Amino acid sequence: MPTPAQQRSPAPTIRSISLDSSVAGGRYNLLVGDDVLSDKSVGNEKQTKATISRFDSLQKLGQANSSLTVVLGTPWSETPPDLYKTLKDRAESNPDTKIAVHIDPIMEIKPHALRKKLTDLVEEDIESFLFPEVLNWNFIRAEIMKNPKDTSFFESQNLVRFVPPAESKYKCNFEESVLRDLVVFPTAFSGWTLLRTILSIDTSASASRYADMSCIVTSRLYEKSDGQRVFVVYDVDMDRYRPADLAAQRGRELAEVEPERVVGGEGAVGREQQEREECGRAEPRGEPEAGSHGVSPELCSDLDASVGA
Repeated sequence: MPTPAQQRSPAPTIRSISLDSSVAGGRYNLLVGDDVLSDKSVGNEKQTKATISRFDSLQKLGQANSSLTVVLGTPWSETPPDLYKTLKDRAESNPDTKIAVHIDPIMEIKPHALRKKLTDLVEEDIESFLFPEVLNWNFIRAEIMKNPKDTSFFESQNLVRFVPPAESKYKCNFEESVLRDLVVFPTAFSGWTLLRTILSIDTSASASRYADMSCIVTSRLYEKSDGQRVFVVYDVDMDRYRPADLAAQRGRELAEVEPERVVGGEGAVGREQQEREECGRAEPRGEPEAGSHGVSPELCSDLDASVGA
């Protein structure tokens, strides 16, 4: 019989890694992805896309025509689609797919009760339970009532549903055609006099996908030959920047557009209201240096003139 040393394989046959681990040069016959998502990997759109890209790269390490991948998990994000939603969509959109999707909710609801709110369900509305010995109706009811005003977490984690985020229900208060009619090419300003360039920064309190985006806006104040002043929103850069990335992007914008004024950047506060207050109590003072923070009386008067024009 071979000795234990002779039986030892030249490389480990089983490895446990995270989705962020480097496995360059490795190969697999069976890959099991068990609950690979978290708030750190689907916190915003960039993280979500990066996670999917890393998973796709990992798939390249499977032995050709002989490897199998099994992914287990519960939904995290419907919009943007997380890894599980992406795999499910790929399977549904490709008739020749090799992806098989199986969904096991904690319970099956009878057809007549499908339109009921989860908080209104009774045990008679349930067709079957996934694990009735442990996850019975009393347990499920208690889970639902932990947050009766918002059952989206229960739906995603227990019913395995991809629940659209609340912001997907938001509606714009303007017509797209009206907004597009106000968009013009930069050549429209070729005969106008540029009075000044303003860089406005509105920082978000978080880089989470549920938070507002940080925004860097380049605006320009022009004067026509007839004396009319026009305030133009020239460029808008919106993203979920981390503080360090926002600072770097701000530096690039400063170098590129060379603004006479920089407004904002202190945090996610009501900048519009703050600027109005500063305009109202502004006192004459010396001309601030280019690129300085704050709102000067000259800027306030220019903005007022452009609005009144």
